[in-house]
Amino acid sequence: MYGVLMMVAAVSGMVKVANIEGRSGLLWGLYTFVLFLIIEGLLGGLVGVLFAGLGAFVLSYLTMFILKVVGED
Repeated sequence: MYGVLMMVAAVSGMVKVANIEGRSGLLWGLYTFVLFLIIEGLLGGLVGVLFAGLGAFVLSYLTMFILKVVGED
């Protein structure tokens, strides 16, 4: 249950950030979802779920920031 809540929080947060930045919320939400599954699969357990939620959001946001700085769309 906590995994689903963390996943929804991370994905919906990234979708909102992407929409504010004028980027595709669907694409960035899917990217965050895939990152969440990878991180949670590697770590597992309750601690893995917590790190997966936060880590997926942070990695997605950093990727978006780097792409913005580099100037790619």
